[in-house]
Amino acid sequence: MRTGQPAPRPTPPDSTKNRVDPDVRSPVRRREVERLRALGATVLDGQVDGFAVMCDPEANEFCVVG
Repeated sequence: MRTGQPAPRPTPPDSTKNRVDPDVRSPVRRREVERLRALGATVLDGQVDGFAVMCDPEANEFCVVG
């Protein structure tokens, strides 16, 4: 069915912020950060104020809390 309106353009992957901000909880934060780095995650913000901000290989941000 055509409505006469053009189809919406897809949003470029990096133009919007993630709407979900999961936290990973671990009793030993430093060890968990290293484990996640070995799996391909990247540290975005150092380990300050009890948490580390990281992102997965698809650029989804999350926090590691310990």
